[in-house]
Amino acid sequence: MPKKQEVHASFASHESAVLKDYSQLPLSFVRVYSRKALDKLLMHPGVTGVYENTVMKMLLAESLPLVKQPLVVSAGNQGAGTAVAVLDSGVDYTHPALGPCAVPGGPASCKVVYAKDFNPGGSSDHGTHVAGIVTGVAPGAKIVDLKVFGEDGTAPSSIVLEAINWAIVNRHTYNIVALNLSLGSGMYSSPQTGGIYFPAVQNARSAGISVVAAAGNEGYISSLINPAATDGVISVGAVYDSAMGMKSWSSCSDSTTAADKVTCFSNSALFLTLLAPGAMIDAAGKSMGGTSQAAPHVAGAVAVLRAAFPGEALDQIEARLKNGVQVTDVRNSVTKPRLDLQMAVGTTTACSYFVSETGKSFGSGSATGNIIVTAANGCTWSAMSNAPNWLTITSGSSGKGNGVVSYVLTENHAAFPRTGVLFVAGNTYTVTQAGVGAAGANLVGNPGFESGHVLWVEKSSMEYPIVTQFLVPAPSNAWYAWLCGYNHCEDSLYQDVMIPQDASGAVLKHDYWIETEETTGLDFYDFMEVRVYSPPAATTYKTCVSFTNLNTTTDWVQSGECSLDAYKGKTVRVKFFATNDGLYPTSFYVDNVSLMINRPSLPGATAEVVEFYNTNLDHYFITADPNEAAGIDNGSAGPGWIRTGHRFKSGGSSPVCRFYGSMSPGPNSHFYTVDMRECEALKQLQASTPDTQKRWNFESMDFYTTLATSGTCPSGMAPVYRAYNNGFTQGIDSNHRIVSDPAAIQQVVSRGWISEGVVMCAPL
Repeated sequence: MPKKQEVHASFASHESAVLKDYSQLPLSFVRVYSRKALDKLLMHPGVTGVYENTVMKMLLAESLPLVKQPLVVSAGNQGAGTAVAVLDSGVDYTHPALGPCAVPGGPASCKVVYAKDFNPGGSSDHGTHVAGIVTGVAPGAKIVDLKVFGEDGTAPSSIVLEAINWAIVNRHTYNIVALNLSLGSGMYSSPQTGGIYFPAVQNARSAGISVVAAAGNEGYISSLINPAATDGVISVGAVYDSAMGMKSWSSCSDSTTAADKVTCFSNSALFLTLLAPGAMIDAAGKSMGGTSQAAPHVAGAVAVLRAAFPGEALDQIEARLKNGVQVTDVRNSVTKPRLDLQMAVGTTTACSYFVSETGKSFGSGSATGNIIVTAANGCTWSAMSNAPNWLTITSGSSGKGNGVVSYVLTENHAAFPRTGVLFVAGNTYTVTQAGVGAAGANLVGNPGFESGHVLWVEKSSMEYPIVTQFLVPAPSNAWYAWLCGYNHCEDSLYQDVMIPQDASGAVLKHDYWIETEETTGLDFYDFMEVRVYSPPAATTYKTCVSFTNLNTTTDWVQSGECSLDAYKGKTVRVKFFATNDGLYPTSFYVDNVSLMINRPSLPGATAEVVEFYNTNLDHYFITADPNEAAGIDNGSAGPGWIRTGHRFKSGGSSPVCRFYGSMSPGPNSHFYTVDMRECEALKQLQASTPDTQKRWNFESMDFYTTLATSGTCPSGMAPVYRAYNNGFTQGIDSNHRIVSDPAAIQQVVSRGWISEGVVMCAPL
């Protein structure tokens, strides 16, 4: 007796019922009638897993030239003789872009050869748009319409599996070479080698069908939805296909857009397969954006490649798909290939890209630089800056084969050094620029909003973008923040900032412009407050300044100064909070936020980084600030802290980023990194993670050092090692030990810590 039937036969009718069986999959959709029956099912030796019938959600003329489709199609590669199964909301086969068809399969010009409704009720343009993209990429391919979304716009996984099973059964009838799944749910930070979709994907692949799925539109930078996260799936993230100015989405906004820039909504992870155009895509009479639109570009490409190379295995076809333009996601520094059909058709080996150096350091003045790119003639690449407000690519933003990327730096007026990253042909190039000294340092990051909402957290009761540009009133810079201006508004904008212990004269101020439609000049109905919370998650706050509809202006005005001297040595939340009543709205505009301090320069080569150990917490901590160290000796950081005797010198070419996880919700520890890619990624993650969740909060650039190269330090410098207590997996506060003595690292490794090798280099 087959294994599934053996399992079913062991249950009586009052215990369970088989609602659907899948002939090509080792799965069944079962209803159990009691907890006892569920326990029996879980313990059955023939059952490897039981999964919930989860609900899948839909994910929402330049894209084809971007992926070089016209060149490939004109050479005769159109996907003829293949079919792509579209599991979606249904396809309008009467649409002119798909035939048109009188019925599926007729007349001969009809692109939809079959249609089956697995989930009756409901319909939308989503499936038609997806099918239009598939046939736009592969005009010779056919569409198999498998409708899985129902009346409520959702698709239970049991129905999605039923459609996959049908596609496997009927693969030879229609020569189905790919499944397009522009749907999904959940949040998965690693490839899923189990779960409800894994056996379905494996059986589809064994039948010769590639499974293509949208990565999801939640803006995750280290996770994908399922089934995109399932091992064996070709997961697809989205890039813009052209420049279209500022673009706002339901969950985020991009201050600038350009071809090959990863969209802010696109989920990403190290295990993402590739990228494709996903915004904005015109197909079948509609314009939509999302990873839903990126996935069918790839499904259509599979059809083109399967028709062009019918003898190749799926792994070979998918290797061809990865021969694309290397694009780096500036949110997490992950580089992935962007679909390029010409490269996919023309080569079966991956392109290699090399740059002339890994980075460069400059003084505080304006400067220029060049990066030489080495690549084979047919290999296309792109370049992008993660700090476009001061580090700009002037030429060579894209190229093919060998080329040169030129960039320019504006003068750094801040006290401390700054570091930007250029992502060039899949390589990371770090640019470090010195500061001008201690006077007039602004602790607020992106103070004029010139990098969009980067480092700022914005919340709007109507989900409007708060950080904006190109609107009235004319700002002093291109970008500013616009709070309220609509009825029943409640908007906020904030950033967390650490004020150094040795700071003097910590002063908060900003520019503002207020417009109102209120008709009375006597009463206030709308207001904005500038609040300071300490700690950031506190419910109590200090009000620095308050404005109402009675404080209208006709131009930008600088606010008064608010002293924050009382918060030295603490992390504070600087928050703009505005609200309007139900009549006659008031707009509050904010720009050029500054929290100015005077502070001594970062420690030089003669300063020492001193290590402390807490005997109560089993935590290590380092500092190069002698005042902070003295405070710890005197108990300012709490009981249990002692000096270990370990120390190393500060000095080198790169500043060290220092982060702290707050006491609640944690982690109650510090983390240090000299890797600017890691530093920027953590800053971005901080900006996108609610303060009610665990996160690392940026505190300061703590001291200078030099980044190790492949675990090796330059001549004349000593290696500095790092170990990790593996707290995340153990459910305890994460902690790192950073020390120049390898024996000290070995001591904690012997207690179960994880050695992370050489992470920086200190002067001897």
